[in-house]
Amino acid sequence: MGRLPVPLAWSPAVRTSRFDTLVQTLNRKHYALEYSDTLAATNWNSATNTPGNGALKLLADPAATAPQRFYRVRQW
Repeated sequence: MGRLPVPLAWSPAVRTSRFDTLVQTLNRKHYALEYSDTLAATNWNSATNTPGNGALKLLADPAATAPQRFYRVRQW
């Protein structure tokens, strides 16, 4: 069985107190933008959760106010 492609973040940007990025989605998969204030964290927080439809989707963290924050996209 083949492996699913890793979701890539396109055009990540910080705008005032908001972080957003585009993600190419797959139909019937779900995507979450997750964040942490440190890379050593074992628990990441979910900023958004959205179903995929085969198109580009905008994932955003509307409360990106920490001086430093790390992001990842999770697919399931």
